Amino acid sequence: MDASTTDVPDQAAKAEARGALSLGETIASFFGFGTPRILAVQLAIAAAARPFFGPFGTRDALIVAAVIVYWPLQEWVAHRLILHARPRTLGRFRLDSAPARAHRKHHRNPRDLTYALLPSSSMRVLVPLHLLFWWSVTSSWAHAFTGICAFGAATLVYEWIHFLCHAPYRARSGYVRRVRAHHALHHFKNEKYWHSFTVPALDRLFGTGPKPSEVPLSSTCRDLGIPQD
Repeated sequence: MDASTTDVPDQAAKAEARGALSLGETIASFFGFGTPRILAVQLAIAAAARPFFGPFGTRDALIVAAVIVYWPLQEWVAHRLILHARPRTLGRFRLDSAPARAHRKHHRNPRDLTYALLPSSSMRVLVPLHLLFWWSVTSSWAHAFTGICAFGAATLVYEWIHFLCHAPYRARSGYVRRVRAHHALHHFKNEKYWHSFTVPALDRLFGTGPKPSEVPLSSTCRDLGIPQD
């Protein structure tokens, strides 16, 4: 994934040189990018506004549950089918989506934090679309703000964990270490497998999580088989 045009904060570069970021430096580096700041502001506004539109009810709980179930599924689908989509040629035209191009940059530079987050330019477009989507499917400001909170929080958590997987931070959490090891297989073993992220078990369910010893080392992990962009 591509990232905002914001440079990696100085403390991250210095910590990279010495081999590890502290948790505080990692958090500062994370919020040094535009995308986490946009997501955090969106979440804060939606969470502050939600109580003014009535109490939290059963429908709100169902919305939150639906987001929890949907998020890891869409991670796998988007990663495998959208981010790894190959360019196509239609006559004189080359069809190649911006998300796929950005993801190839991420694979080429997996340790470069500049490419570890969604682009902030995309977030500035997606935030109003996000609001419009939840209003259109709920027709209620109360439930729209619940959906924005749930999906915005899921996105922020995803971005944070993905950032931890690529930042020079020694995670203490067993969960983060497992996700990081799982994700490293995708980047450095074989890019055709291990597409799930926050719920690694989904790869086993969908047949993309074999035993690493059973998978050959891919020569195209870095360029995804597309050497020139």
